Amino acid sequence: MMQKQVRQMPGRIVGKTVDAEGKPGYVLTLVTREQYVRRERATSNICTSEALMALAAAVYLATLGKRGLRQVAELCYHKAHYAAEAIGKLKGYSLAFQPPFFKEFVIRCPVAPRKINHALFKEGIIGGLDISHIIDNGMLLCVTEVNTKQ
Repeated sequence: MMQKQVRQMPGRIVGKTVDAEGKPGYVLTLVTREQYVRRERATSNICTSEALMALAAAVYLATLGKRGLRQVAELCYHKAHYAAEAIGKLKGYSLAFQPPFFKEFVIRCPVAPRKINHALFKEGIIGGLDISHIIDNGMLLCVTEVNTKQ
């Protein structure tokens, strides 16, 4: 019975602990369905990568606190709507779809999105996803909490 229940659990559970100096830390408390083998015998490193990403996500969420996730979501929403409105006012650009949307939206560009992305990349900016194969000169943009309006 216990083994059956364990298989229904997530592959990893992150726990909060304290280190030898009493500082808080996060550890993978339970890791199931993993095979830790010697590097030379391993067929992939996906498990290690997944564990690292799961731990990073858990630490980020924990640092946000009880209300943090909601605040980040609201920030993403407001920044995305601000960006959509600002881009929509630019000559030749328009929103492909009307709201509602959360933090991703599609714009129609006056030129091929690949050209825009190339110019943005030269400035150190990662542009949107070129979806011209779906929508003529369409670009999918996503706004997160990471950057400011500048």
